Amino acid sequence: MQFSLFVCEHCGDVDSVEFAFPDGRVKDRGQGVRYLCSECSCGRWHGLFPKQAYDPKRDTVVNRANGLGLG
Repeated sequence: MQFSLFVCEHCGDVDSVEFAFPDGRVKDRGQGVRYLCSECSCGRWHGLFPKQAYDPKRDTVVNRANGLGLG
């Protein structure tokens, strides 16, 4: 199973859209759409995979350019 990953705009760690936004919608928090990991959004990491910092050489994410011409 593959997940859509993103970089948290607050802490810089990588999270999954499916785990951080279980309803499938990235929320507009009055400042436009913000990608926040589960910990920054609700105070607790979901624990479904280890928390790790974004590495552009390793991670393909939806909210950063990825070198494939899609980002």
